[in-house]
Amino acid sequence: MFDLKSFREESKYKTQKEFAELIGVRQDAISRMEKNPETIGLEVLIKIANATGTSLDELVGYKKTFPEALEVEDTWESVEFMKRNITDYIAKYIESHSVKDDYSMMIEEVEALVSKGLRKPKMAIVGLSDSGKSTLINSLLGEEKMPTSWTPTTAISVYLKHIDDRPEFINDDVWIMKSQVGEEIGWDPNRLEDEAYCRAWFVEEGHLSILEKYAVRDGENTNDIGGAIVYLDSPILKVCDIIDLPGFGTGDRELDDQLSSKARAYADVVVYMSISNGFLRGNDIEFLKSVLNTLPAVEHESNGRNPLSNLYIVASQAHVIHRGNRAELNRIMDEGAKRLYSQVPEEIWGNRSEMTGLSYSLETLRSRFFTYTKDIDGLRKSYEESLIEYVESYPEVLCTKFKKALNEICNSNKVRIENEIRKFENIIEEREEYKILIQEIDKAEPKRKNESIKLKKIVEDKIYELEKESKKAFSIQYDNLISVDSIVEIIDEKGYTKKKEDSELLGGFLTSTLQARLQKVLKEKSMVLNDEINAYIENYDSLVKEIFDIESTNIDVAFDVERVFASGLAGLATFGGLAVWASTMGNLGAYILVAKGVSLLSAIGISVSGGTAGAAAAVAAIGGPVVLGIALAAIGALAVFALLGVSWKTSVAKKIIKTYSDDKVFAKFEYAITEYWRDTSVAFEAASTQLESGYEKYKTDLENMVNNYNEKSIQKEIKAARELHNFFVGMPF
Repeated sequence: MFDLKSFREESKYKTQKEFAELIGVRQDAISRMEKNPETIGLEVLIKIANATGTSLDELVGYKKTFPEALEVEDTWESVEFMKRNITDYIAKYIESHSVKDDYSMMIEEVEALVSKGLRKPKMAIVGLSDSGKSTLINSLLGEEKMPTSWTPTTAISVYLKHIDDRPEFINDDVWIMKSQVGEEIGWDPNRLEDEAYCRAWFVEEGHLSILEKYAVRDGENTNDIGGAIVYLDSPILKVCDIIDLPGFGTGDRELDDQLSSKARAYADVVVYMSISNGFLRGNDIEFLKSVLNTLPAVEHESNGRNPLSNLYIVASQAHVIHRGNRAELNRIMDEGAKRLYSQVPEEIWGNRSEMTGLSYSLETLRSRFFTYTKDIDGLRKSYEESLIEYVESYPEVLCTKFKKALNEICNSNKVRIENEIRKFENIIEEREEYKILIQEIDKAEPKRKNESIKLKKIVEDKIYELEKESKKAFSIQYDNLISVDSIVEIIDEKGYTKKKEDSELLGGFLTSTLQARLQKVLKEKSMVLNDEINAYIENYDSLVKEIFDIESTNIDVAFDVERVFASGLAGLATFGGLAVWASTMGNLGAYILVAKGVSLLSAIGISVSGGTAGAAAAVAAIGGPVVLGIALAAIGALAVFALLGVSWKTSVAKKIIKTYSDDKVFAKFEYAITEYWRDTSVAFEAASTQLESGYEKYKTDLENMVNNYNEKSIQKEIKAARELHNFFVGMPF
């Protein structure tokens, strides 16, 4: 079938208007024919042939030229080799040993780090509708797999993975997924191996043609559809996954922006596309500020990676700018970089610097700008070369960090097992002393429980107090910023005018500044909580040791309070301020964060820095799509500034204050604070409950062994412990 759109774009008559004039038809007729090629009749084909000097045979047989698939070396093979080795090693051990529950948890820790940590980077392609996302993806793949059209097409998040990654329970190329299950919006791509989870989100399966039904804005039944997983055979997908995100800001569905923001939050690499002849305007800048605030910090002063190396800001359809004039494109990107940099609050750059130890200048940001068009090889060369270098080098960096994390976990487990073995040996040698100890533990138990309840209550009260303090502190920040004097000062400082574009930038700058200040408040309060959690663990540990410190015995306690408390966090979806505490725990904290869905490189980066850097990373995502929604709503409301009169600055300020009041902006931020501390409270409850039940189990197991196990049984336990110790010693990495 004749591809009129591609034929037109590859001719010298680039626009629909030019082509319509060339063949003597109306522009809307060209639009209809490009959307529905089957309606193109012989009469029109003859007109095109005569006007362009192309024969009918050439037209009928015309095929769109398309770039070759991006040539990428499969460096991921080394990761897969290591992953298989460790997985097989674990499987063989489990198959040949009867592993008790306590030891199973240690092994599961390693399994989780392997399965969740050793994963390909996810590259999210995002931008306003009709910015050319699907075209870029098809170009990377080397063939047209994603649906494209003259209208904005992608209506759902489409995850592209290599065919070799397809789980056994998925038989077709495509699975269509719901937009929401229960209260959860957007499915989690990190759980693709979880069959029960995936089936709960499943809608329909089929071949690639099914995307035309669900993934385009004029397709069928898209209201309840949130995503698709597509398995393809393409070189680029051997080293990374690609996420084609729905274009935001269309107004088609309220869920679009939320789904796009959530899916982008899973991304390790973000490619933001903005059309060259309208480069980086209001909505673009708002979304990019959100990206800059939450983008995983894979760079760090200790690893030599370039700042923002996992961010690509792409001027798409570069051929439309004077047929790809490089000087003009560079000017457009220079101005875009200046606009974006000037609109990013200092707090966002400061937060990132705190995480990485690096500085972020205008030049740093500008270095992440690229041009793109499928029509001119030279205009996409820089982007493709940079992307190839990043994805090819990613496995080596990941493996280095993974080995370090796994080594620390194995060493930690070896120490725990050695303590267990000493405990068993002591029971054999000093059973009578242990019997005395058991009696003392039983006597002390009512007091210990009472004291542990008091310790827990102290933290619970502190969380409640910190929530109130956070709201009060943010209220002051809000009032200081959203005031007439402050807004007028910002207008002067930024040089804003009465132009519509400037009014949009002002509204967005205020909202992102509020978000940054909220994060600063929560970071500071979370560090206070950090001290409180550490005191809780230290006091609980002292409480346990006090019971074991009996003059008539010489027994060391082998109960690891900190680790048992931390294990209560690993299965949670979110843990608020306790993420800050986890980020200070080295590679054990990295394991907890990876289990939650944080990329391994980012989690390791947090643990490298710890302290306030960990706090900066842990609170970076607060607000997310909610804050973006506030910013975009504010932009719409403020677009009338250009109509204002002489005292426009004061009028603008008053209009903003009223708009923010009408839209209940403060209440939305306050709700984010409430949710943050609610998550913190839930996480602390889970961790403290795990700690208490862990101690109860430790006490019961000890009592059972002392009173009921004979020496032969204990020697059997020692043998099992030594075998597990050897398991960690022999870990193949």
